[in-house]
Amino acid sequence: MASSPFREDGFLTDEAIRFSEVIQTVDKMGNPILVGEGGVGGLFRENGGNVADWGKYASERYASPQEPFEVHFYRNKVTGEILLFDYKIKFGG
Repeated sequence: MASSPFREDGFLTDEAIRFSEVIQTVDKMGNPILVGEGGVGGLFRENGGNVADWGKYASERYASPQEPFEVHFYRNKVTGEILLFDYKIKFGG
């Protein structure tokens, strides 16, 4: 397990991003804040590129004093942009 997925400024490290994997494609997402409704709005559309290029990613697992965890985040597979909305830490496993 790697040491930390975060830089000192709180953003993900390049390594955490590079070794992350898609866990959910945009066609499986139902959150209108992210994907919009009726082809209008949504953070993915507002942040540029094709909405279909966005996905939910999970980092590799990291050690912590509690238990191992991974970081979930949204990323555009074409532009590499990461949406600074709704980072999640998932413990377990």
